[in-house]
Amino acid sequence: MGLLVVLLCCSLVSGVLVSHLQGGIMTFTPKGRNPDGTIRVDFRYKESFRNGCHREFYWNCLQGNCGSIEHFEYGTIDSDPLGDSWCQAEGYMSRSISSDKPFDLQDTSCCWIYNSNSASSWLLLTHVDLGTRSDTGFPNRSPVTTIPPIIRVPGNCPSAYTLMAHDLDGDRVRCRYGVASYSECYSCYRPPNFHLDESTCTLSFNGAGFGTTHVFELVLEDFSRQYITLRYGDGTTSTRIPFNFRKKRQSNFYTTSWWGTTTTTSGPSTTIPWSWRQRAPPTTSPPSAWWWGQPTSSRATTTTAPTTSPQQNAWWYNPSTTTTAPSTSTATPAQTTTTTAAPTTAAPTTTPFSTSSNYYDPLSKIPLQFIVQETQHN
Repeated sequence: MGLLVVLLCCSLVSGVLVSHLQGGIMTFTPKGRNPDGTIRVDFRYKESFRNGCHREFYWNCLQGNCGSIEHFEYGTIDSDPLGDSWCQAEGYMSRSISSDKPFDLQDTSCCWIYNSNSASSWLLLTHVDLGTRSDTGFPNRSPVTTIPPIIRVPGNCPSAYTLMAHDLDGDRVRCRYGVASYSECYSCYRPPNFHLDESTCTLSFNGAGFGTTHVFELVLEDFSRQYITLRYGDGTTSTRIPFNFRKKRQSNFYTTSWWGTTTTTSGPSTTIPWSWRQRAPPTTSPPSAWWWGQPTSSRATTTTAPTTSPQQNAWWYNPSTTTTAPSTSTATPAQTTTTTAAPTTAAPTTTPFSTSSNYYDPLSKIPLQFIVQETQHN
């Protein structure tokens, strides 16, 4: 009889441990340089559980240089006053990072509370990019968000909930479902009867519920509202464009070239380079300087005389206009007429920008995972 009681107690404890997670989030804020030159980044995350709080998230390094943990704190921040046996805890860790290049932190384990989409294990991903922004002069900060221990929606009653999504850098925040191929979620299930407005982070329920519990594995991303460049300590850069330009990239952008040189001649024609941002028509006046470079006047190469032979331009230029220099000598009976060609100026040498091609990527990605429970009313 005693053995039976022990086995029954072990079974109950096992059931509690394997069905407990109700949600989790992560945010981060760069805090400047440490005395040793490393970058300090503060991370804050929340865990929500049923049947008591205990540390579950340990955030392993998935890729890149994730640095080391210099300080860590963990504690309970809220618990159920009505005896529903839920608890929410918060963790804080300060990491020292030796490189400002992007890296990913990930946590995965088991298990979610029992739910209708049979989600068992969880997987959360945080993407950090510490490149210095050209608009603020500092590394990017992630969006700010939070989660309640559990979200309850009334059954048979349409409703909508706006998820908290604020960005300290003023960036545009998008909420979307996680993607398995990006290692952003474990089950990556999209519950029926719900619609997620990605641009406003609004989750709508159509009211056709059956009293079930759903797991939501979302990702928050931030996008700049203007063209910006991220600069890194190794001399490389990475360009980002506003999110709304993603849909226009086929018609408005040349994404195959990152070159830029303007050549101005004293003759009647001016060669205008192709740009991945716009296609400028031929004009006799220099174009305005690109936002990421120097003023046009400082980059222009001026020739003193028109060329007498066609230039062999690279593919990213418009065909240049060839002008033949006129003869300037005068024939006399006592002298032999000599025609001198004007000096030929070689085409300017173009140097590609040291820039990566991930200009459509978000500045950061943080996890937002939670439980939504449908309630029935008689």
